[in-house]
Amino acid sequence: MLKHNILKTKSGPVYYRLFNPQAKGVPLICLHGYADDSQQFTQLAQLLPHHPLYCPDFPMIHDDQPATIDSLTTFITGFIDALDLNHFTLVGFSLGGLVAVHIAQHHPQLINHTYLLNTPSRLLLSPIQKIFIPTLLPILSYKSTCFWLSQLITHPFLRRLIHLPPCSPLTNLHLKHHPYALFKTLALLLAHQELFNPHLLPTRTLMIYTQDDLVLPYYRYQSQIQSLPRQVFILPQGGHAAQSTYWPQIADLLKNHPSGWLVKGQSPGHELFSPAVARILSSPLMRFTTLFGMGRGGTTSLQ
Repeated sequence: MLKHNILKTKSGPVYYRLFNPQAKGVPLICLHGYADDSQQFTQLAQLLPHHPLYCPDFPMIHDDQPATIDSLTTFITGFIDALDLNHFTLVGFSLGGLVAVHIAQHHPQLINHTYLLNTPSRLLLSPIQKIFIPTLLPILSYKSTCFWLSQLITHPFLRRLIHLPPCSPLTNLHLKHHPYALFKTLALLLAHQELFNPHLLPTRTLMIYTQDDLVLPYYRYQSQIQSLPRQVFILPQGGHAAQSTYWPQIADLLKNHPSGWLVKGQSPGHELFSPAVARILSSPLMRFTTLFGMGRGGTTSLQ
């Protein structure tokens, strides 16, 4: 396992992993999901050997203190400033995607493009949830409550009993070791509705979801997302990055998207595509709507 580097920034020390340090391609800054860490991008780095991947850990899993979108944005902005990169592509998974949206708004001159992977938007909260969730915030202010909640949702039998989706060993580990920081952070995000508005995203942003995601169920936002004035990729499988097919599909898109987001000045070749991806990305209409952001909206299902 690749060891952490530590970078001193204005926001404090940042633990991060640098994959492919000798690579000469466009750098990627990758922001992991809730209760994960920078190890999440190990497979993606192997699939993109020509690009360095800078993958910071969010502070909750090191200092055991809750965070908000604003504090995480400040934290990652300090990391980006300390790296002193001239340009980069930003990849955010789930919670990392929420932070990526804010980073893209603060550093538009440095970011080539932004990819939001399985990232929750305002479309995913029902009116009832918007009212109910804030009531949980006082309860999750107690460390004892967070501890027992972590014991509940990391127990395999109890997860199956209450119909929760499978949890990766890495996520389980962090939930057990940092329950207060993680549960309180989640409560703050949802209570304050700090989810992104897909209608207000920066132009060079691509949203990617999976149909079999059990954490962000596709059926809950399928009809709503079809009305968006931008292209959205819907992968047929991959889960919430839980399946082996997930990162190869993401790597295909990153390497071969028609806009050439990683390979500047080149016409992306389709020989690296899976057949399903190639069929979608080869269409002239897809090239036009993606390059100029003029699509009528809706989803592109890669199947």
